[in-house]
Amino acid sequence: MIEIYQIFINRRDLNSVEFEDPEIELEVSPGEERIVEFLLVNYGTPTHVNLSVSDELRGNVRILKENPYVKYEEVVPAIITGVVDELRGELIVTTGYGTRRSSVPLIIRREGKREERSVEIPQFSFRGETYEVKNQRESVLVRFSRFIAVFKYFAILLIIALVAYFLMGALEEVSMSSENMLMSATFWEAYFVSSFLTYLLVETLKAVYPEVSG
Repeated sequence: MIEIYQIFINRRDLNSVEFEDPEIELEVSPGEERIVEFLLVNYGTPTHVNLSVSDELRGNVRILKENPYVKYEEVVPAIITGVVDELRGELIVTTGYGTRRSSVPLIIRREGKREERSVEIPQFSFRGETYEVKNQRESVLVRFSRFIAVFKYFAILLIIALVAYFLMGALEEVSMSSENMLMSATFWEAYFVSSFLTYLLVETLKAVYPEVSG
């Protein structure tokens, strides 16, 4: 079974990163490889997320999608190579196009090493059962964030319609002479309202498509 580790983006605040587990422990036999998956769950606008590991793990962890574009959810697989004893480092997640960086301890152990250290039930023995329940809870919030994202598109269409309406009023003044047009209250009203709505349109587009403004 492929183990899945959830990482939450934009849930607490803008560009925030939260890890489901306080540390990630992986068991792999020496010389062997296994695949694990990191599930990125985005609660905000679509964004690029960069995944990497600290220098200690570069020879044993290969992330197959280092800079995915995450709209709602994205699975990032990684190949882990086994070690003779134990290797410690960090999984690093960078958001906000490099402005925010978070990490979680990542430990690679020889298979069976964890049982030698402790007689407790392995941490991930029940992950297959609990993941489905947690995923249902998180999916409700993800659907809500999708609704907000769709609502922004309706806001854009409304702003465009209002800009067009007031521009038509301004065009009607073109038939006047220059002096009469500049003295017309309707012209200036249409001019200022159209400018304001254009500003709102630009800011809304930046919010919906942050990668463009970045």
